[in-house]
Amino acid sequence: MVVEKQVIVRWYTPDEKLPEMDTRVVATIDGRYKNIKFTNALTILEWSDECGWFSDDYDFEELDVIAWCDLEPVRAKRKVVKFES
Repeated sequence: MVVEKQVIVRWYTPDEKLPEMDTRVVATIDGRYKNIKFTNALTILEWSDECGWFSDDYDFEELDVIAWCDLEPVRAKRKVVKFES
């Protein structure tokens, strides 16, 4: 039996590469928002050259981005199936 591993997305550390501006990405983070502590949590973030990392959902008081991946490769591989009645 042969098992193949298919890579759909690539994860980057912020030191390796930053996402394009105005592009939402999935990120693994450590951080804090009010009384919520995030440890190795997944969230959606954006990058801005002016502001750095930000979220539409949380105004983080502390934020450390461990790694991020672009969602576009997943969207590019999605197939649209049309059903006829």
